[in-house]
Amino acid sequence: MKLLLRLALNCIAAICIAETGVSASEIARRPPLIQTLADGSNVLTLPLDAAANKTTKVNFIEYMNPDCSFKAYSTVTVVKQAQHGTLSVRKAVEIPVDPKYGHKAECYRKPVQGMLLEYKPKPGYHGPDEFAYEFPAQDASGKKIQHVRMVTVR
Repeated sequence: MKLLLRLALNCIAAICIAETGVSASEIARRPPLIQTLADGSNVLTLPLDAAANKTTKVNFIEYMNPDCSFKAYSTVTVVKQAQHGTLSVRKAVEIPVDPKYGHKAECYRKPVQGMLLEYKPKPGYHGPDEFAYEFPAQDASGKKIQHVRMVTVR
């Protein structure tokens, strides 16, 4: 059980680094919180450092087929909007940075279609903020994955 939990935390840490550029030492200081709901869905609470008066990339969600071709756009739902800024969701083309979910490494060397999430604080704001979004898991479970982002605007 300890090994499984360690692997899960390492995976979550990798997601955190890929999404936010947060250093490994920062993750050690502010580790992600993983909560499993009664329906089996997961809620991940992750840190996010954001610069004042600038847009920060939060996540890029791509669904690919095993041959690396575009599968579908994810349905992303904003569960809780930020109080001191705005979380935006839009279609975009990016080069994914984190080979997870068993995709081939070559899938992460070329641009793919997906949903880009970005956070922009209100002008001049410095301090904490929080928002949440969810999207369907990439398997056939029908479960949702919810991310709660605890923002520090510097």
